[in-house]
Amino acid sequence: MSYNMDKNKVIKISKLVFDYVLNMDDKSIDKLLYGQAKLEINEKEKKIKTNEKRIKISSFINMVVELSDKNDVRNLINKEKLTVKELKDIAKALNISLRSKAVKSEIIDKIVEGTAGAKIKMNILKNDNY
Repeated sequence: MSYNMDKNKVIKISKLVFDYVLNMDDKSIDKLLYGQAKLEINEKEKKIKTNEKRIKISSFINMVVELSDKNDVRNLINKEKLTVKELKDIAKALNISLRSKAVKSEIIDKIVEGTAGAKIKMNILKNDNY
C-alpha cells in the first residue's frame, strides 16, 4: 500500500467514495458503520469482449440452425474449437437444458440433438421423406 500518493489522486478518490456513500440507503450505511458490510473495489469488465462473444455465439447459432444433418452440426462445432463456456452459452441460447457438470462431449451431443436431431424428428412426425 502506497502512502506517497499524489494529492490530486487522493482528492479524486475521496470524491468517488463520498459520492458513492451519498447514494447509499440508510440500512447499507448502518451495516458499513457497524462492520457488517465493507466497500470493495472491482475492476470493470471489458464490454468489447462480451459484445464480440455475443456476435460469435449468435453467428454460430445462425449457422447451426441452418443445418439438418447431425454430422454437419458436429463437424461445425468441432471446427470452431469452442470452449465449454461458449458451448454452454450456445445451449442456453437454444433453450437446451444441460447438467451443471456436463462435459464438453455431452454438451456437443445435446446441441446436435437439440438442433439437427430435432429437425429430423419433426420431419419424421410430419411424414416427410428424410
